[in-house]
Amino acid sequence: MENQGIKYTNIIFKINSLIDQSEIINLNETIEKIKEYNVLNWLEEKFDNRLIFDILSKEDRNEIEIYFEAMWKGVNEKDKFCIENNGLCLLIAYCLQKIKEII
Repeated sequence: MENQGIKYTNIIFKINSLIDQSEIINLNETIEKIKEYNVLNWLEEKFDNRLIFDILSKEDRNEIEIYFEAMWKGVNEKDKFCIENNGLCLLIAYCLQKIKEII
């Protein structure tokens, strides 16, 4: 995937805008969508297209969904990222972890 950092940063900014508007999504519901490899589409639908990942190609989306699912399998969100409630925060943490791996 070209420009991985830019793509993950874009996801962070868009999700962060939802948090700024006091949006919260259930952590367990988010994890279920991660396990289904469908969290990005689900977010777009859930937030009535207020959240559109328009810079991501289908290939980008697939790679990101696979990464999120691998993170879910390999990392305890509470222990590593201190996240217990908001699924949006979990997705930001996953994106930050990916950026950390890139640099």
